[in-house]
Amino acid sequence: MSSQWGALYVSIESKPDSIKKILSMPSLRTLSIDISLHNDDTFSNQKRRFLERMETRNVRREKTELTARDTNGLKPDKDLRIMMEIATSNGRVVASGKDLAGEKQIIETDEHPLTHVIRYDPDYTDIASVIAQASVKLLEVIRGNHRM
Repeated sequence: MSSQWGALYVSIESKPDSIKKILSMPSLRTLSIDISLHNDDTFSNQKRRFLERMETRNVRREKTELTARDTNGLKPDKDLRIMMEIATSNGRVVASGKDLAGEKQIIETDEHPLTHVIRYDPDYTDIASVIAQASVKLLEVIRGNHRM
């Protein structure tokens, strides 16, 4: 297969709220964003602009490591948030900080995979149509057009 189509890469699709959890940390101390260009996804114009910049630079993988300079924590701007959103589908995000009680907290997006349970009756529905319907629904969720 790889000789015909090239290398195969698989990313775990993270739950959309995993970034919200990271951004809601009272003191975000470190942030690692790892993005790989291997999925041909549909993105918003802002995300597309970032990915086009990677393509122009001939970058297959970009890793950004940030550490807060003081206890006030990192202050992710719009561009960092876009990178984090891209990485939920095309890479991973790892963040560490402190919760409200001052306890260390680590959040990794790949530990929060997007899941969806589908039940069907094989006497009335064929598996191919169930998989097709589930695929459409998951793509809508991934693209932000639907909630699970």
